[in-house]
Amino acid sequence: MKKMFAWYIVIGLMFSPLIYSNNAQKYREGTSAYRWGQAMGQSFYWPSYLFSIEPVVDGSSVESFNISIGNILKYRDEKLFTGKRTNTHAFLILKSINSCLIKDGLLVNSNQLNSYKRVFENEVTNKYLDDIRKKVMDRFDGYDFADIVEEVEECKI
Repeated sequence: MKKMFAWYIVIGLMFSPLIYSNNAQKYREGTSAYRWGQAMGQSFYWPSYLFSIEPVVDGSSVESFNISIGNILKYRDEKLFTGKRTNTHAFLILKSINSCLIKDGLLVNSNQLNSYKRVFENEVTNKYLDDIRKKVMDRFDGYDFADIVEEVEECKI
């Protein structure tokens, strides 16, 4: 029994780098030691990583884009092994999408965090907003949570 538990721990620790990158720990607040500690703590759930399929973004339409972002957030908030306790998933995704909206040409007023709502949840359509929507939906199509959050590096102005 001790050997089985030891192997379980060893395998979990080997999954720590995957967990670190999959949870986009690099972009979360806290020291590096704290973020790696979180990844190691979540490594106890390594079987869940093996047998779980994370949703990805569907950029085929505005409606499917919004639904897929919601599905990613729901998946992240329901799974203990995804860093559920940090409650920063929505902030990280919106930060990345908003940065890309601005890079792709969205004119910013004073409140940058409302950019997503302004472009994707607004009923107003015009060529300017449609072009920006299309660029961002194409950029994120097929991305999972970690890919979305890492895209903030590409979209820095």
